Parts: sequence; structure tokens; C-alpha cells
Amino acid sequence: MFSVSAKHDLKIRRNWPWPFRLVVIVLPLLVIAVLLWKNTHQTPAVEAVTQSMVASEAPDISRFQEQISELRKRNAMLESELAMQQGLEKESREQTRLLTEENTQLKEELTYLQKLVSDATAEAGVRIQDVRVQPGKGNNEWTYRILLVQGGNPKDDFEGEIRITGYADDDDKVLTMVDKENIVIAPQSLKFKYYERIESVFRIPDGKKLGRIDVGVFKKDNMSEPFVIRTVSLS
Repeated sequence: MFSVSAKHDLKIRRNWPWPFRLVVIVLPLLVIAVLLWKNTHQTPAVEAVTQSMVASEAPDISRFQEQISELRKRNAMLESELAMQQGLEKESREQTRLLTEENTQLKEELTYLQKLVSDATAEAGVRIQDVRVQPGKGNNEWTYRILLVQGGNPKDDFEGEIRITGYADDDDKVLTMVDKENIVIAPQSLKFKYYERIESVFRIPDGKKLGRIDVGVFKKDNMSEPFVIRTVSLS
């Protein structure tokens, strides 16, 4: 009897036809070729479309830029007109304030003149018709207004001087009074026939309080004693 002891490995191989093998090899190459062709020929087309769109939008962009430039010009003009208008309003307010002050001053002068006319037939001689002393705008600053009149239908001018003296509120000592230029207020010469109005600003030393003011009028022929004096208490 015969027996088979050897073992054999059997492998099965497929034998593909050569046309099929050709398709498998060529097809991927064709796909790659098509992709390369699209990338090469379609990209310029896309760029051409983009450039065409930009070219078509160029007039609109130019128009928008012109509109923006025009709006900027108009805005600058409006800002200039607004600044001018604000300046005119400020000037108008200042003129109104000055006219109001001038009107007030004219009313006061009218009052003074009315008093002067009413005293024209009064007893002859110089009198201190009115004295007004008020705090000023600055520190320790004061303003004063004084009206002098000469009644009795005078024929000659009154000549002399006026002296203003301030006294401290606590010890009644004479205070040093200076004007805006820090110059000590000196006696002021007088020469008038009917009336004289005197007004000014003065300051007193820091830390002092004004208690009273003496206004003295001296005649030219007697400067040692006041011809008439008036005291205004401020305390």
C-alpha cells in the first residue's frame, strides 16, 4: 500500500486581465490630470471675474469717497458757523451787560441831577449830597461814590480838595487805603461850579475790617480844617 506523508501549501492567485489592469493604472492618472487642468485654467477665470467685479464697483467707490469728502467739508463749515454764532452770542451778552450797567449809571446820574436841581435855590455853599460805600469784588476791596453839590446859584467855582479816611472796626485806628495799583490814596483836588461826582476803588490791609469812612471837603483858602465832613458807619 502506498501512503502520502508530505504536506504541500497551496496558494490561489487571481489572474487579472490586462485591460482591467490598464484601467486601474490609467484612471488615477486621468483624475490627477483633470485636477491639474482645472487648477491651471479656472483660476485665471476666477481672477478675471474678481477684477471685473472690482472694476464695476469702482465708480460707486469713487462716488462714496466724493460724498464723504463733501460731508467733511460741510461738517467743517457747520462747526465754523457754530463757533461764530457762539462768539456772537457771547459778545451780545457782554454788550447787554454793559448797556445794563450804563443804564443803571445814567439813572443814578439822573437822580443826582434831580437832587441838584431841587437844591439849586437852597442855601449857598458846598455840601456832601450823597456817599455810598460798598464791598468790591476782590479781597478787602471796597468801592465808593460821592456826590458834591454847590447850591444857591453859585457864580464862582468851588476850589479845594476831598480827603477820604478809613478807620478799623476793632480799634478805630486809621487804615492805610490803597488803589488798584497799590498806591496810597491821596487827597483829590476839586474844582466845580454846580456838582462833582467822585468814585473809585480802594483796598485795606489783610486781616482788618472797615468800621467807618470819613469824607472831608476842604476849601482852597483853608486846608487845615474841613469845610464840610460826613461820616459813614459800616459796622
